[in-house]
Amino acid sequence: MAETAQLFEIDNVRRFRKFWSACTELERHDISDFIKREMGEEIIDSLTKKELDSQAEEVINFLNHKTGKRFRIVDIHMKHIKARLKSGITLQELKAIIAKKSRDWKGTDSEEYLRPATLFNATKCENYLGELS
Repeated sequence: MAETAQLFEIDNVRRFRKFWSACTELERHDISDFIKREMGEEIIDSLTKKELDSQAEEVINFLNHKTGKRFRIVDIHMKHIKARLKSGITLQELKAIIAKKSRDWKGTDSEEYLRPATLFNATKCENYLGELS
C-alpha cells in the first residue's frame, strides 16, 4: 500500500512540474498565493514595512472617519490590520468592509463592534469580506 501511495505521489509531482513549467510568472505568483492561503500560511507580500505601516494607518484613519471614533495608531490596532494585509486582503477591500459594516451597524447595538479588533480579526474579517458584493 505504501509503495502505491508513493508512486501516486511521484506521478502527481511530475504532473504538477509539467503544469508549473507551462505557467507564466504572474500565474505562478497567483497559484503560490492561493496555495499559501489554503494552507493557512501568511503570504509574504512585496510590501515593505514602511508601505505596510502606511496602509494600516490609512485603514485606521478611514475607520475613524467613517465611525466618528478616535482609534490611535498603536500596535494593538495595527497588528490586526497588518496581518490581514499580509494575508492578501487589499487596502480597498479593508476599506469596503469598514464602509459596509458602518452602514449596517451604525445606530444599532452592534455599533460598539466597529473597532479594529472585531473588524480585522482573522475569522471575522474573512466572513465580512465574503459579504461584499
